[in-house]
This record gives sequence, structure tokens and C-alpha cells, in this order.
Amino acid sequence: MNIPDKISLSLFWLLFIAAVVFSGFYVNIGAGDNDFFSLPTPQKLCAKYGCNATTGISLQRLMLQTHTHLFGMTFLALFSWFALKRNKFLSQHKTTKGILQILPFIATIVGISSWWLCRCHGYFSWFVFFGGMIYTISLVLAAIFNLFSIWNVKKH
Repeated sequence: MNIPDKISLSLFWLLFIAAVVFSGFYVNIGAGDNDFFSLPTPQKLCAKYGCNATTGISLQRLMLQTHTHLFGMTFLALFSWFALKRNKFLSQHKTTKGILQILPFIATIVGISSWWLCRCHGYFSWFVFFGGMIYTISLVLAAIFNLFSIWNVKKH
């Protein structure tokens, strides 16, 4: 791979990291507030995720959000999976590679199923929160390892 290709791929992964970090951390930690650095309280999480079945988010809107997020998040996880599959930097660490490949899918299932369970009890809002954080962290780690793979592959 020549230097311009490495630079363009590196810029792509850096922009990908910035987008994932901004969207994932701001949406999950901020919980709709303007204060980025404050952790949400259960009341804020319940208000954000519509925990109450009677006053929370409607079933029609929940189904629409589930549909949209399942396709979008799964596409990003699949993109990350393909990139990690070709990663030469992690070829020696198959366990780490396998965990990073499967973690976004598990986080997606946990987060989205918790939206529905949140209607039964407000404590499931923490699973939504941590599912989103795990999803974000796993995509960022995958992007970082792909950056290492771009620049640190030794020619045989």
C-alpha cells in the first residue's frame, strides 16, 4: 500500500472515530442535557428512553426507531467486522479480534431489546445506556486497531 492510500485510509478511520465518539458518547452521557460531562440519573434516562408504558414513547415510534437503529447499527457493526477480518495487526491475537468482531452485535441486541424492556421497568434504561457505550467503545477500538494495521504491517 502506498503512502497516499495509507493517508486517505487513516483520515477515513480518524473521521470515523470522531463521528462514533461524538454521537455515541454525547447521546449516551449527555442524555439530552447540554452538560456533556455529567452522568445521567435514572430519572433522566427514563425520561429519555420512555420507560413508562403509559406516558412513554408510543409503540409505533418505538417500532420505527427499532427498525432504523437495527439496520444502521448492524451495518456499522458489519462494516467494522469486515475491516477487522482483514486486519493484519490482530492476526496473532485471535481472541481479541473475535471479541472486537462480536461485541458491537451483542451491544446492539442488548441496547435495542432494553428499549422494549424499559417499558416494563425503568431499571432497564441502564442497559440501554451501557449497551450504547459498549457499542461505541467497540467501534472506536476496531478503528484504532485498523489504523495500527495500516501503518504497522511488516512486509515479509
